Amino acid sequence: MLRRSRFWISLIFFVLVVLPFLLPLPAQPDKSADALLPAGGRFVTVAGLRTVLMEVGSAGQPAVVLLHGFGGSTFSWRYTLPALQAAGFHAIAFDLKGFGLSNKTFNTDYGHAAQADFVADVMTAAGIEHATLVGHSMGGSVIAHFAMRHAQRADRLVFVDAAILDRAQTPTLLQRVVPLLLTLQPAQRWGQLLLRSFITPQRTAAIARSAYHNPARLTPEVERAYLAPQTLRGWDLALLGILRDALRSTLPAALQSISVPALVIWGEHDNWIPLAAGAHLRDMLPGTAWAVVPDAGHLPMEEQPAAFNKILLDFLATSPRR
Repeated sequence: MLRRSRFWISLIFFVLVVLPFLLPLPAQPDKSADALLPAGGRFVTVAGLRTVLMEVGSAGQPAVVLLHGFGGSTFSWRYTLPALQAAGFHAIAFDLKGFGLSNKTFNTDYGHAAQADFVADVMTAAGIEHATLVGHSMGGSVIAHFAMRHAQRADRLVFVDAAILDRAQTPTLLQRVVPLLLTLQPAQRWGQLLLRSFITPQRTAAIARSAYHNPARLTPEVERAYLAPQTLRGWDLALLGILRDALRSTLPAALQSISVPALVIWGEHDNWIPLAAGAHLRDMLPGTAWAVVPDAGHLPMEEQPAAFNKILLDFLATSPRR
């Protein structure tokens, strides 16, 4: 019995701790971000992290900061930036930590509070003291954290199909255990093996397609742009860090204390975060404006850019800055 127990303990130890380092990581392109810099963008280093910044307009004009969602990048705002520029705004979009063409590393804080602090640092680097913040999906959680941590720098908030994590939602056992396991190198290695094996470009494209009300709008060009970060060296480690820190991204009940003018915009046919969630968020923020974009899913600023831009610009024109 003792020998049998030792055998199984040794086998389990080998599989969990030794085996992942004996298995080769599936090959990947390992490209450099420099080769993928979009036209009109530039790299900036803020708080020791390099990221891509897209900027239109100039200092002195009312400022708007655009924050993408999970899996997004500055590319998500390709139709919004020109509209803001034409309307006389100083607007910036940039890749949040771990996303797009930003540095890919495991050892950084990817919680949404830390992302909000990063937003403040990028704003300072861009010469923006205060601004309207527009957050899509995960970016909606980031701007909510921003409003609570940097209240004097938020003029207005615009939540676009926002993914708001409420502390009232009880995390599952798996959600509690995974962050602890990922502090261990063998678990990190297993994570890399799993991500590279199963999060293939084909599967990523299929996931992205489900965000659109009309999947045909995910053209080959758009698909390549969204898949580009997955060709970068270290994308898997960054994603593991983001998953590790997900539980630290919930919002306290103080969300209801946000008092700046706010707008909630939702795609009518969002399959990822249903319209009812948008209505709930609207009701949590007293006095919040509300708009639904027809014929759009989770990405209304891409699927119906003209309608989305009109809603955004009308809000910016009629709502007073705090």
